Amino acid sequence: MIVTDNDGNVSAVHGATERLTGVTAADLIGEPLGQILDLPDDVARLTPGALAGTTGQAEIAGDEISLPVLYTASALGGHGSHAFVFVATDMSQIRQLEVELQRAHRSLSQSVSSQRGLRTRSTRRCSSSATA
Repeated sequence: MIVTDNDGNVSAVHGATERLTGVTAADLIGEPLGQILDLPDDVARLTPGALAGTTGQAEIAGDEISLPVLYTASALGGHGSHAFVFVATDMSQIRQLEVELQRAHRSLSQSVSSQRGLRTRSTRRCSSSATA
Protein backbone atom coordinates (compact mmCIF):
# COMPACT_ATOMS: atom_id res chain seq x y z
CA MET A 1 0.00 0.00 0.00
CA ILE A 2 1.29 3.42 -0.98
CA VAL A 3 -0.24 6.77 -0.01
CA THR A 4 0.45 9.86 -2.10
CA ASP A 5 -0.39 13.54 -1.89
CA ASN A 6 -2.30 15.32 -4.65
CA ASP A 7 0.94 15.89 -6.59
CA GLY A 8 1.65 12.16 -6.70
CA ASN A 9 4.50 12.23 -4.18
CA VAL A 10 4.66 9.36 -1.70
CA SER A 11 3.58 10.38 1.81
CA ALA A 12 3.37 6.93 3.44
CA VAL A 13 4.11 3.30 2.60
CA HIS A 14 3.16 0.00 4.17
CA GLY A 15 5.93 -2.28 5.41
CA ALA A 16 5.06 -4.78 2.66
CA THR A 17 5.98 -2.14 0.09
CA GLU A 18 9.40 -1.84 1.67
CA ARG A 19 9.85 -5.62 1.60
CA LEU A 20 8.71 -5.92 -2.03
CA THR A 21 10.83 -3.07 -3.33
CA GLY A 22 13.82 -3.47 -1.05
CA VAL A 23 13.69 0.30 -0.43
CA THR A 24 13.03 1.82 3.00
CA ALA A 25 10.04 4.05 3.71
CA ALA A 26 12.43 6.89 4.53
CA ASP A 27 13.86 6.66 1.00
CA LEU A 28 10.41 6.45 -0.61
CA ILE A 29 8.69 9.32 1.24
CA GLY A 30 8.60 12.44 -0.92
CA GLU A 31 9.48 10.56 -4.11
CA PRO A 32 7.09 10.56 -7.10
CA LEU A 33 4.79 7.53 -7.29
CA GLY A 34 6.49 6.66 -10.59
CA GLN A 35 9.64 5.78 -8.66
CA ILE A 36 7.79 2.80 -7.16
CA LEU A 37 4.88 1.97 -9.43
CA ASP A 38 5.73 1.68 -13.12
CA LEU A 39 2.36 2.50 -14.67
CA PRO A 40 1.54 2.16 -18.38
CA ASP A 41 2.31 5.42 -20.25
CA ASP A 42 -1.32 6.42 -20.77
CA VAL A 43 -2.05 5.99 -17.05
CA ALA A 44 1.22 7.51 -15.82
CA ARG A 45 0.26 10.86 -17.34
CA LEU A 46 -2.80 11.09 -15.07
CA THR A 47 -2.72 12.84 -11.70
CA PRO A 48 -3.48 10.77 -8.59
CA GLY A 49 -6.89 12.47 -8.49
CA ALA A 50 -7.65 11.28 -12.01
CA LEU A 51 -6.45 7.78 -11.09
CA ALA A 52 -8.82 7.54 -8.10
CA GLY A 53 -11.32 4.78 -8.61
CA THR A 54 -9.24 2.96 -11.21
CA THR A 55 -7.78 -0.51 -11.33
CA GLY A 56 -5.05 -1.71 -13.64
CA GLN A 57 -1.83 -3.60 -14.12
CA ALA A 58 1.59 -2.16 -13.40
CA GLU A 59 5.05 -3.14 -12.21
CA ILE A 60 6.49 -2.40 -8.81
CA ALA A 61 10.04 -1.30 -9.46
CA GLY A 62 12.54 -1.94 -6.70
CA ASP A 63 16.30 -1.97 -6.34
CA GLU A 64 16.59 -5.61 -7.35
CA ILE A 65 13.18 -6.62 -8.69
CA SER A 66 10.38 -5.79 -11.05
CA LEU A 67 7.15 -7.29 -9.78
CA PRO A 68 3.89 -7.49 -11.78
CA VAL A 69 0.96 -6.16 -9.76
CA LEU A 70 -2.72 -5.40 -10.04
CA TYR A 71 -3.38 -2.00 -8.45
CA THR A 72 -6.42 -0.15 -7.21
CA ALA A 73 -6.29 3.61 -6.66
CA SER A 74 -8.66 5.36 -4.26
CA ALA A 75 -9.08 8.84 -2.81
CA LEU A 76 -8.82 9.05 0.95
CA GLY A 77 -11.64 11.14 2.33
CA GLY A 78 -13.81 11.30 -0.79
CA HIS A 79 -14.01 13.82 -3.62
CA GLY A 80 -11.66 16.78 -3.44
CA SER A 81 -9.27 14.69 -1.39
CA HIS A 82 -5.62 15.57 -1.23
CA ALA A 83 -4.44 12.07 -0.38
CA PHE A 84 -4.65 8.91 -2.43
CA VAL A 85 -3.97 5.27 -1.66
CA PHE A 86 -2.64 2.72 -4.12
CA VAL A 87 -3.09 -0.91 -3.13
CA ALA A 88 -1.15 -3.47 -5.16
CA THR A 89 -1.58 -7.23 -5.35
CA ASP A 90 1.38 -9.39 -6.38
CA MET A 91 0.56 -11.05 -9.70
CA SER A 92 3.82 -12.98 -10.16
CA GLN A 93 2.36 -16.35 -9.08
CA ILE A 94 -0.67 -15.85 -11.32
CA ARG A 95 1.58 -15.02 -14.27
CA GLN A 96 3.68 -18.12 -13.56
CA LEU A 97 0.51 -20.24 -13.51
CA GLU A 98 -0.55 -18.69 -16.83
CA VAL A 99 2.80 -19.70 -18.36
CA GLU A 100 2.46 -23.25 -17.02
CA LEU A 101 -1.13 -23.46 -18.30
CA GLN A 102 -0.05 -22.31 -21.78
CA ARG A 103 2.77 -24.86 -21.75
CA ALA A 104 0.35 -27.67 -20.75
CA HIS A 105 -2.12 -26.55 -23.43
CA ARG A 106 0.57 -26.68 -26.14
CA SER A 107 1.68 -30.12 -24.98
CA LEU A 108 -1.89 -31.42 -24.95
CA SER A 109 -2.59 -29.92 -28.40
CA GLN A 110 0.52 -31.62 -29.79
CA SER A 111 -0.52 -34.92 -28.24
CA VAL A 112 -4.04 -34.68 -29.69
CA SER A 113 -2.62 -33.80 -33.12
CA SER A 114 -0.27 -36.76 -32.92
CA GLN A 115 -3.12 -39.11 -31.94
CA ARG A 116 -5.24 -37.83 -34.83
CA GLY A 117 -2.36 -38.53 -37.21
CA LEU A 118 -2.05 -42.10 -35.93
CA ARG A 119 -5.79 -42.68 -36.29
CA THR A 120 -5.79 -41.32 -39.84
CA ARG A 121 -2.93 -43.63 -40.88
CA SER A 122 -4.58 -46.58 -39.13
CA THR A 123 -7.92 -45.86 -40.80
CA ARG A 124 -6.24 -45.65 -44.21
CA ARG A 125 -4.53 -49.02 -43.67
CA CYS A 126 -7.79 -50.64 -42.62
CA SER A 127 -9.58 -49.15 -45.64
CA SER A 128 -6.83 -50.40 -47.97
CA SER A 129 -6.98 -53.93 -46.48
CA ALA A 130 -10.76 -54.08 -46.77
CA THR A 131 -10.74 -53.17 -50.48
CA ALA A 132 -7.94 -55.62 -51.36
